[in-house]
Amino acid sequence: MKKTEPTQTGRYLVPAVYILLVVLGIPWYLPANCMIMVLGFPLWVFISLLVAFIGTLFTAWLYLFRLR
Repeated sequence: MKKTEPTQTGRYLVPAVYILLVVLGIPWYLPANCMIMVLGFPLWVFISLLVAFIGTLFTAWLYLFRLR
């Protein structure tokens, strides 16, 4: 199978997605006294777990479909 070079957009898209996930995964934008609970977890824990799961799915997608 012939390998193609990544386009300029694709070249910067993967690091941009990971940077966005890191920014979203660290909930520093929430107020310090935020007591909202989601499924029994504080909101910041739920956000961190959700973003970690999305990052895992993105990494798996890259491995399975883009890096072959």
